[in-house]
Amino acid sequence: TVFNKSDTILSEIMIKAYLLSAALFCTVFGAAIQKQQRVVVNDQYEFEWAIENDVITVSVTAATTGYAGFGIGPSGNMVNADLAVFGVLDGSGYLDDYYSEKNGAPSLDTELGGTSDWVLVEATEDETRTITTFSRKLVTSDAAFDQPILPGPTSVIWSLGTSDSLEYHGQSAGAVEVVFIEA
Repeated sequence: TVFNKSDTILSEIMIKAYLLSAALFCTVFGAAIQKQQRVVVNDQYEFEWAIENDVITVSVTAATTGYAGFGIGPSGNMVNADLAVFGVLDGSGYLDDYYSEKNGAPSLDTELGGTSDWVLVEATEDETRTITTFSRKLVTSDAAFDQPILPGPTSVIWSLGTSDSLEYHGQSAGAVEVVFIEA
């Protein structure tokens, strides 16, 4: 699939419209949005989120046409991290839910006996970047492999791959601490 600049702009508008419509819905119908924020990690990776009742929706813009990763971990690295790995392959978006016991290759939650809780909302790609929106409950029923999103500081880890195969990301990874929910 070939995407041009107008497709990318339209995709960004659609993602922002989704987040804005969720906020409007919650305002009109009394549902609780606890926080919306955008974090620019660097010139290659940024994300924004909205929390609506017990669900977080995340939108990531990543400077890659390969995979990108977003994770919640207790220590700012891959040890015991809950990971969403996503991208666009052959024109279709994909997202897989992983768990990592150590720094190294993670395993699919479902291979470990857990459930796949990150849900793909939308994924688009142009010549240089991938924009993906996904969601999950703040606290899932998969306590063994999903980190809960609780009040206070949370470590978010990120990664970029050069292809859609889950391979070592090299130096294209890092961590940032955010507060999804005020304590």
